[in-house]
Amino acid sequence: MLTADLLNAYRIPMISYSATSDILSDKSRYPYQFRTVLPDRFQVSATIDFIRYHGWTYVSLLYVDDSYGAGATRELENRSEEVGACLALSRALPIAKQNGSYYDDVVTELIAHSKARVVIVWAYEQQAASIFHAVKRAGLHNYFLFIAPDGWGVSSDEWIGLEDVAHGLFSIKSSGSDGSGFHDWLDALNSTYRDDNPWFEQYWAIRFDCAIGMDAGVDATPCSQERHLLLADAGDAVAPIHYQALETNVIDATYALAKTLHDVIESECRGVWRGCFNSSMLVKPLFDLDYESPLTSRRINFNEFGDFNGKYVFLNYHENSDGDYALNIAGEWSETNGISMMDTEHFHWPEGHDGDGHFESVCSHQCPPRHYRVQAQQSCCWECRACRSNEYLALNETLCVTCPQFTWPNHLATACEAVEPEHLHWSDATTIVILVAAGLLAVSAVTMGVFFYIKRCTKLIKACSRELCFVMVTGVLLSSLISVALVAPPSEGSCYTNYFGFHVAFTVIYAPLLTRTNRIFRIFRASKRSTQRPRFASTLSQLVVTTIIVAVQVMIGLVLMFFYPPGMHMLMREVTRRHVELACRITMQPFAAQLGYNVLLVLLCTYYAVRTRRLPDNFNESRFIGFCVYTAAILWIAFTPTYFSTANTQQQVIALACALLLNGTIVLLCLFVPKLYALYYLGETDENSRGSFRVSKNRTLSSGGKTSMSRTASNEDPIGVTEVKKPLPRSASSADNLSDDDVFRPDSTSGGTAAKRSLPSVSFADELQEKALSA
Repeated sequence: MLTADLLNAYRIPMISYSATSDILSDKSRYPYQFRTVLPDRFQVSATIDFIRYHGWTYVSLLYVDDSYGAGATRELENRSEEVGACLALSRALPIAKQNGSYYDDVVTELIAHSKARVVIVWAYEQQAASIFHAVKRAGLHNYFLFIAPDGWGVSSDEWIGLEDVAHGLFSIKSSGSDGSGFHDWLDALNSTYRDDNPWFEQYWAIRFDCAIGMDAGVDATPCSQERHLLLADAGDAVAPIHYQALETNVIDATYALAKTLHDVIESECRGVWRGCFNSSMLVKPLFDLDYESPLTSRRINFNEFGDFNGKYVFLNYHENSDGDYALNIAGEWSETNGISMMDTEHFHWPEGHDGDGHFESVCSHQCPPRHYRVQAQQSCCWECRACRSNEYLALNETLCVTCPQFTWPNHLATACEAVEPEHLHWSDATTIVILVAAGLLAVSAVTMGVFFYIKRCTKLIKACSRELCFVMVTGVLLSSLISVALVAPPSEGSCYTNYFGFHVAFTVIYAPLLTRTNRIFRIFRASKRSTQRPRFASTLSQLVVTTIIVAVQVMIGLVLMFFYPPGMHMLMREVTRRHVELACRITMQPFAAQLGYNVLLVLLCTYYAVRTRRLPDNFNESRFIGFCVYTAAILWIAFTPTYFSTANTQQQVIALACALLLNGTIVLLCLFVPKLYALYYLGETDENSRGSFRVSKNRTLSSGGKTSMSRTASNEDPIGVTEVKKPLPRSASSADNLSDDDVFRPDSTSGGTAAKRSLPSVSFADELQEKALSA
């Protein structure tokens, strides 16, 4: 630096072969400074690239407290963030020699940051040796990996006795050629060499500790003519690598200046050797210089800062196959190409690495998937914490963000992706079971409808309100069809169908049943008071009432649909569970309103079934109707809480379908199967065998529908029944077992009004009973 300041004052260009300070690149201060050695910032770049290449993110830095160490430290601190690395420890070392305890304290600080196993020592040989001795005293050999810039680590002789500590060390040195031409010249020199070099004899004598010529005294050892610089002894067999790099820089600097002088003299002097140019005229030609050195084969040129565009080599210190420790080339670096020729397979690391050939020096490992980082004070240190199942990583994995509804984090939790909604499919086992059950119910309903149509003219079918029975069969068939629509994949059409169909199917079944039970109750209650026919007891009236009841349900559905339109929608009931359902929108208010209407019908049917439960066995089927409505009431009691307490949409749909199928099955078994049995297993003869029944005159019907009576026969049968071979089932003989015309019109076959006259005190119920028996 002092030489550069001096020559700069006189405008004399200088080509340095060893000055590496970055300050010399400032052309505003040193416009006449050139060099054939790489500046410190290039060495910092090579160090940073070397750290990045191996994935080290947590390193310690020990630097000498002078311009060389401080400048490099500032550059390292600024550029370490580029590679995501940080300095665990940055400690200055004094230039003056210190005792061992001082460096023991330095090693203690290194141990306090033990995760930073890579240590950069930007210092000189004295400080590096002191650190190595302190590390050995601490028993930490083969733990730290040291990186040595060109201030030390140039020769394996520096670590004699410290091989276990220095094992695996990497040294970064300026690249130089083998200098074979220069070595040949050196090899030819001996003690007899004479030249204009006045320092040769002094150098030779010091090198080999001998005396030449007049300096040889009595006690001095004369220098032998057989000794050579390169073959002096085993220790001098090959010039050290650092000498090769340094001598290359000297040769290139000399040739660069010589060629520039030659070119300037040729162009400016033209035979005039005196006063034809000055030193400042060499600056521009030096910047324009671009040639290949004939001795080192290096391309010589200078950039705009007067710096040389050279290379660095990485040297790895380890034990060779012959048992000797040496520095071996492991790779190289250049400003234009970065790191190249890195032979990682032959690296020798300190013992205790992770075993896969890679040495690790990190503060915190990469967080596993679905974990975010809680940043510590230093950028390369953090704590990993797990995200929730529905969160993804954001802001460079430092924050967990909840995924939007109906989405879920991908397998790495780096983004959210849409969740495929689930719904019932035709291939699902549950769907198949419901489809089979619906098919069986539909076939049964059609069979019953056909059976009733074929037998429509028989007394039993005519007497059981056959028109209402056809409506009920239609309701059962509709229930089977709606159950299929419920388990179908959701669509706009199926949602509207289910919205109306579920409630209407129930209403179509229970509306005629309610009308029928109400008719039976009114007939027997009216029989106590008069023989007049009750109002609205005809077939047409019953169908109109049934239609009105169903129409009310339809109107309720239409009105509610206007305020709560049905349609498809997706549900995600639990945000922490990857489960999205696609279903028809079933709003609680309209569903409860329509459901309540059907429950009201069931309760009314139950009421009338209870009121007519004690009618005479031979004149009504109230027990079968009662059993049907009781079972339906239990079904609704079980269905309602089950549906509203189920959180899964698919289970709710299955519950709806099962309710429809069970309800239809109950109606067929309780109200239609007994009639089928009566027609095909008892036959028409059994129906007519009751013609000899006779009714006594003292029969009464209680207000609750209870009838007490005494029956007699012509032979004074004590039980009042003569020649009854088979009991007629309750469902086959009832007050409803006659058509409306048969019940309320005089029977010509039995005497009609004559019969009434013969039994003047017989009430309307008595007449109904007698006509039933005579029929």
